[in-house]
Amino acid sequence: AKDRFKSIIILRQDFDPAIESQDESERHKMANQKPRRAVMAKARNSLLFTTLGPATSWVLWLDSDIVESPASLIQDLAQHNKDVIVPNCFQRFYNDDKKKMDERPYDYNSWQDSDIAMQMASKMGPDDILLEGYPEMATYRTLMAHLATDGGDQSLAIPL
Repeated sequence: AKDRFKSIIILRQDFDPAIESQDESERHKMANQKPRRAVMAKARNSLLFTTLGPATSWVLWLDSDIVESPASLIQDLAQHNKDVIVPNCFQRFYNDDKKKMDERPYDYNSWQDSDIAMQMASKMGPDDILLEGYPEMATYRTLMAHLATDGGDQSLAIPL
């Protein structure tokens, strides 16, 4: 088991945050999305372009707000044999209605496009972005997070 990987490199790239508070409600405000995502893209691009080489087979992004993942995450992703793959992401929370811990969809960044979203995008400038999960910008895309199956079928692949 020790020799399964030639190397594993864990890197962190920090840039000045786009917003003062990293509180979840502040991070997810619509007005903060464009500057926040620009900083994340800059960090990811920097990490990718300074580390990716001909001997690199895999890159796994884990955002800092991911607090748990299955021990089999890499195997679950690798079994699909895809060049790019995105796992579904959920958030544990206390459900007041059910009076117990529960899960809800968290990551709305993977979708099947809609005609409405395509029309909206066609009218936007090059620096504008479409966002998911905001009523004032309803795109009606089919979100991967809402296509989850009970029991979390690891072999399910959703074309995006």
